[in-house]
Amino acid sequence: PSHDRIKVVEFKNKRSGDFDVQLRTTDSTAFLAFNMKQKLFQDVRVRRAIALAINREEILKFTLQGMGQEADSMFPPGNPFHYRNDNPLSHNLKEAENLLDAAGLKDPDGNKGPQARASFRIKVPLNRERVAVAKAIAGQLKRVGLKVSVEVVEFNTFLKHLNDGNVQTWIAPWTGYKDGDHLHFVFHSKRVPPLGGNRGNYKNAVVDDLLDRAKTEPNLEVRKAIYQRAQSIIAADVPYVFLWHRMGHVVTNKSWLGFKIFPDGRYSSLTQMRKNESLIAHCNFLSRAIFIYFICSCLDCFFSSEIASRQSCRCGAGNR
Repeated sequence: PSHDRIKVVEFKNKRSGDFDVQLRTTDSTAFLAFNMKQKLFQDVRVRRAIALAINREEILKFTLQGMGQEADSMFPPGNPFHYRNDNPLSHNLKEAENLLDAAGLKDPDGNKGPQARASFRIKVPLNRERVAVAKAIAGQLKRVGLKVSVEVVEFNTFLKHLNDGNVQTWIAPWTGYKDGDHLHFVFHSKRVPPLGGNRGNYKNAVVDDLLDRAKTEPNLEVRKAIYQRAQSIIAADVPYVFLWHRMGHVVTNKSWLGFKIFPDGRYSSLTQMRKNESLIAHCNFLSRAIFIYFICSCLDCFFSSEIASRQSCRCGAGNR
């Protein structure tokens, strides 16, 4: 939630003397997806133009407070199946306009006129962050003459609309993926709902063949190479505009050591946490006893995203 992001930035910038803030790119990838059954999106030039018109850096900075890393493929850097796109669709309004012109979507009255080249909807669930992102993207696409409305629906309705194909474009994340086979689930032509997550009806016979081969290949390095090839084709086809990988965050009182943040969000390092005796030594016995009580309370608050906001000594004793 946006409240959590603001709190993390506050702790990082203003309270670093009392708290350690860990940030790490997570296995969570946000994207804008196209329904390929919609005539407007059957032309790759239109999909590429939309990707070029989106300023991800701007949204990350002003909407998400920097809590993300720009994405150009499904898997984040550090993931063994990460694909480094050497020709990413970086923000370029002029190129976006040229592609729309080439696709026959000329601006009827110029950039400053009220008439649009084309119009479509972005569908999102009732989620403050996703609605804000969708509105930001809609505003950016207006700069190249596209009229975009944002449709907000309840989450279960959103999923039903996706699976029924009742959508033009949508914004969502994929999270928790463990293997390159995730690409088979998302992009193979046979994995349309209810058999998989290919909700945009993307079809490419070469990609299908590569993903089938990778699924049965026992050699990990060979599988990686196959997935690299598949992802290069997917990048050129633009069924998704990959937006960013979410930045995971953990805030811990400096009185505790040993917590490590993992990209998949697991909390297994809680068992390795220990007191920072060098800080506790600065406090008197009574403060230490109070600290031991309140740090437990702080851990509970941390996992409910309500981190304690006051401290009475450097190690955190009596911080509420």
